[in-house]
Amino acid sequence: EGWTIEFGNRPCDKYFLPPGVEKSSSASKSRRDYFDSVLQVFKFLETDTIWSSKKSVSDALTLYKEAFDFVDQSKKEKTFPKFLATEGCTEWVLQKLKDQGS
Repeated sequence: EGWTIEFGNRPCDKYFLPPGVEKSSSASKSRRDYFDSVLQVFKFLETDTIWSSKKSVSDALTLYKEAFDFVDQSKKEKTFPKFLATEGCTEWVLQKLKDQGS
């Protein structure tokens, strides 16, 4: 919904900016106006009154939580496929959640 990602000097530096926010602006502050981790974005989306009231955001956060819980439980039960450490993981998890009726 209009968010952008800017990359920093190091390959792992990523900044997530909501619509209308410019990292280069002196008025913008990290972890308040833009974020350097996905978890910070999720926390912001959950607590911001404008974003949390959007159905698409609420649905995405719910799906993320269900997927996170599923992966965590699968790892505890040792049923999470080792070959899915990177490629194909998202599709596999989403299909498993769909199969379960989530």
